[in-house]
Amino acid sequence: MNIPIIVFVGNILFICEKPKCEWENNLLHSIVKPAVNWADGTGIFFLEGIKFEKDLWEKIVNKTIPAKELLTLPNQDQKIVALKTYGWKKLLNEIKPKILDEQNIIINGELLNHQVLEVNQDGWIGRFLKFTDPADKDEGLLRVDHKLDETKTVLGARKYGFLPLMKLVGAQDFEFGLEG
Repeated sequence: MNIPIIVFVGNILFICEKPKCEWENNLLHSIVKPAVNWADGTGIFFLEGIKFEKDLWEKIVNKTIPAKELLTLPNQDQKIVALKTYGWKKLLNEIKPKILDEQNIIINGELLNHQVLEVNQDGWIGRFLKFTDPADKDEGLLRVDHKLDETKTVLGARKYGFLPLMKLVGAQDFEFGLEG
């Protein structure tokens, strides 16, 4: 016996059968089908708990989304999950960024590589700090303002990109040693 779900949205009552849900790490997630799906074939698409429209979800999981579209997604949560799903290496191979600066920085006693990358595709300019996360050694990209000269260097891009977080946790940039 199927137990229905009753949902109130404003002054509207919805009654429907319980959908099947795909979970990963306690988040709605599936790269093969809707993460929330009903027996009639309808469903809602999620990656790591973030909702996507079907066409965008398909382009991301099939890795057919153009790099520029991926980098300019207006929803930041979708962009982060899409970039992880698409893959940093595939993205960087496709957009072929120019390396403006590169520096190895000692963080927590480990030498970690950082680069400032700039992309110019059809007049769209993006500048990014490529860094190695000291916690899990994964690489990440952090977008910085391409109009500022200071973000052309690793130190300037780090200061610009991580300053809000550093202020939040009370850290200072000088707490990190440097090695070229």
